[in-house]
Amino acid sequence: MTTSRILPALLGFAFVVVTFAENLGVAILALLGALVFHLAAGLLRGELSVDELRDRAEGARSGFAQSGRTPN
Repeated sequence: MTTSRILPALLGFAFVVVTFAENLGVAILALLGALVFHLAAGLLRGELSVDELRDRAEGARSGFAQSGRTPN
């Protein structure tokens, strides 16, 4: 169900927004908070594994290395 997958990210987003004052830095922190909550929920439900996340990160890095670009 989509709601159960999005709810942790929305809760993380709301938590960070309520915790800090409103400005651009808060918006970035809110997005990072949503990402952390979303990943944590995926790990707890067994939909993600640390090895899978590591493989994805290495794949992204090798893709940049092969293209000669660097991530910004």
